[in-house]
Formats: sequence, structure tokens, C-alpha cells
Amino acid sequence: MKFIPISPADYPQLKKHFVHQKYILSSYSLSGICAWNNCAFNNYFSVIDGGIAVMESHINNPAQRWLLLPVCPSAEKAPSDLVALVREAGVEEVRFVPNDYVARFGHELEKHFTVTRNDHYDDYIYSREDLSQLKGHKYSKKRNLIKQFEKEYVLAGRAEVRRIMPEDVPACRTFLDEWYEHNRLKFADWTDELGCEKNALLQTLENFNMRVMASKSSSNVPKPPGKTTSALERIIKCIFLIAK
Repeated sequence: MKFIPISPADYPQLKKHFVHQKYILSSYSLSGICAWNNCAFNNYFSVIDGGIAVMESHINNPAQRWLLLPVCPSAEKAPSDLVALVREAGVEEVRFVPNDYVARFGHELEKHFTVTRNDHYDDYIYSREDLSQLKGHKYSKKRNLIKQFEKEYVLAGRAEVRRIMPEDVPACRTFLDEWYEHNRLKFADWTDELGCEKNALLQTLENFNMRVMASKSSSNVPKPPGKTTSALERIIKCIFLIAK
């Protein structure tokens, strides 16, 4: 089984597999995979029957490898197929498994894998309306900060707010360099994390003209069913599977 390193140039050919995929963890966002590649993890893909398999390895320990659930929009892989894929890939784990996959397969999954939960990687799914409109008392402070910025900078002619265009990329890169240097000194204990943030943004900016990088959290995530008044719609548990 041959795995190929993922790069932004692979986005067009891989996109068709991700457009209708059903897994709602952010790990299954193709734009996020491309942007955050070569940071904490290195990402690889292999074409399989019905879709692709994605493998990740730890950047500081390449021998530490695992799979994501196969991205096969037309036919989800059952646990028996999944364990066969794990063995063919030469790994022992499947990480970042949404809890709804575990709920669907239950006992069948436990026949082939030891199922463990990692709270550190839980994802938070927010209401699109809450984040775009900032309605209600919960977001009053953020609305006030925006109004304060508009009054002191935009209306005063000190700043202009507009959509980022390709010609703005050099200025964005300069700002990003300044942002990183300022925060690298301010948050010395978070240098690795800040470096990852910077690299992901650079990947996005460098591929801006290709329109490769969409929002990390939006296009691939189906909206959870039901209506909620809370900004936090639900927590998506992150499961690790270890082959038996």
C-alpha cells in the first residue's frame, strides 16, 4: 500500500472525496489537512476502493503513525474492512474517530479494536448563526469591541476593512511575520504552537490564488440536527481505535 505526501497541489483531485464525506471532526476537513500539513503531523494519502485512506505521522517521530477513517463518501467502511486496511498500511491505530461512527458499529467495532477516548482532541461544533451574527447577551462584549474598533479606526480613517484579494497577500505575509515575532517573545512557552499557526496561515496565503484553502471548519461539516439556543451546539467526542 503506497502513501503519497499530501500537498496543496493535491487539493483538486482529492476534493471530490471530501465534499460529501460524513465525518464532522475537523480532522476530516481537506483544507485543514493541507494547511496544517508538516506541522505537528505529516499527512499522506493512498487511493483505495471507493475513496482514499489518510495516514498521519508525528513530525518529531515519523515511526509513530496512524490512520484516519477512510474517506469514502459512497460507502462507509465497516470495522472488518477497517482492520484489514490498518494491517495493510502497517499501522496499529485509527485516530480521530467521531463518536457517531462508534455508535453505529458498536459491538462489531469492539471485535476488532480496543476503543479509547482522548478528551484532548474533542471538537466543538458551534452554531453558524451565533458566530456570524453575534446575537444575544453572551456576545455583547465582542459586539462592543467591534464597534469600538469601527469608531476608533474605520470611521476615523485609520483603517480599511475589505475582503482579502491576491494582491493583498504580500502585506498579509509581512503582518504575519510581525505577529509571530511579537507573540514568540510574549508567549515563550508556546513557540511550537505559534509556529504551527504561522505555517498554516502561510500555506493558506501561498495557495490563495488556487482558492485551495477554504475555512478549516465550515464546508465539510454537516449542520447537527435540531435547534439549539446555545452557542456551543455539542461536543464531538474523539475516539482512538487500537487494532487487536
